[in-house]
Amino acid sequence: MTAQARLMPMVEGEIAVTLELVPADEAIRMLMVLGADDQKLSLELIVIGNTQYLRAVDPDGTESPWLASNIAAGDPALIDAFGAGDLLDDMIPDDELAPIVAVGVEDCGDGRQCFVLTSPEDTSVQLLVDTETYLPVVFRGAALGEGFDTDVEMRLEWNAEISISAPADARQVSPDEFALSLAGFFFGSAGIAQGPTLPPATGGQPGADAERVITSERAALWLELGASPYGEALDDFGDLFHGDLGIAQVRYDPTVDIWTWGAGNIELAEATARELFGPDGAFPCGSTDPVVACGADGVGPGTYLLVWSEVVDPVPLDDAAYIRTFWALFQDGDPANDWEALPQFANDVLDGSDTHYRIEATPGGWELGRTFGPQLEPLPTDGAAMILSNVVVFWVPVSELGDLDALSLGVASFSGPVENPFGVNGALDRSPEPQQPLTPLDEVGF
Repeated sequence: MTAQARLMPMVEGEIAVTLELVPADEAIRMLMVLGADDQKLSLELIVIGNTQYLRAVDPDGTESPWLASNIAAGDPALIDAFGAGDLLDDMIPDDELAPIVAVGVEDCGDGRQCFVLTSPEDTSVQLLVDTETYLPVVFRGAALGEGFDTDVEMRLEWNAEISISAPADARQVSPDEFALSLAGFFFGSAGIAQGPTLPPATGGQPGADAERVITSERAALWLELGASPYGEALDDFGDLFHGDLGIAQVRYDPTVDIWTWGAGNIELAEATARELFGPDGAFPCGSTDPVVACGADGVGPGTYLLVWSEVVDPVPLDDAAYIRTFWALFQDGDPANDWEALPQFANDVLDGSDTHYRIEATPGGWELGRTFGPQLEPLPTDGAAMILSNVVVFWVPVSELGDLDALSLGVASFSGPVENPFGVNGALDRSPEPQQPLTPLDEVGF
């Protein structure tokens, strides 16, 4: 039997999945929604024949461009990977099916009655079949596949009016890039699915009862890029400090309190660099919202190391009361190049690093800078930095970093009152912690 079908979740929760199948067209559409209320992040995945398409929609409704890729040779099509190719056939009574027995009759919606069928070998899995049409209506339990809780229910609509078509203007990427983008969605949305708690947006100090959820800005960015920097390290919120050991940090600032950070690499073709950072791109150099600061020559093709940090609260883009600076820090393995903190400033976030990329608020707007060595020598850069809500991302040309095998890195942040930024109300954060060595690149998943 061939039919169009739609599988829909019948339970509410933090993850909801809808599958639409048109086996005659070898087409499947999956819509996955994570989170609830204003934190919903959705992923739409379409496969038609040997071509797959992907896009995401972030909590504020912003849609990423569609990505398209041929399915890599040797990889199963999504319709097979999900077991959807045989799903409909498996639901039709067949002599080859394992023995099943009816254990009752119950209401199954829309005024229908259904037989409750199950296997004597595993009664946790049940199938509800319409008593008049004998078509399956609801799955219960582990039959939905690995990764689903046993109390999940899915409803099946038969002969639904479903049309699955190829999205227009999809950007073609390689199968590897497509897979990385898909991984990037799950990586970036982990905070939404798992709901880690953060200090409140207001209230001044961490540890209050209010809970917040990590935003999806970086997940949306990875999908926009068609790549997924995948290294990640967790920091502790509420661990801000002052650079001077004699001054206890007295002001908590969630806009510089680093929560997670990581790094990964991406290869930019000339056309992609233009689509991202050009005057008509998604993130044009010089943009003020979101903030995008670039080197003098903009961003061109090449290999980039992306270093990102995620702070507790969105970074104010225009703040008359406080100034802020964010850094990506590097160490090339040669201590002679390092910036060394003075003894009384042992918590200096630059200590033990030799190359520093920073984005800082100035009277003329946010600016990107690069310095090197113990004298903080200013150097030009062909990189970029962006501020996306509570996510700061540095685009560092690999050509500016030297030997990657010897490289260590970290991230840091600072805020202070405009009138006296380094006084008692200055607030700093760094990961790894101050007075600790930076993290080898291979330990953040590069």
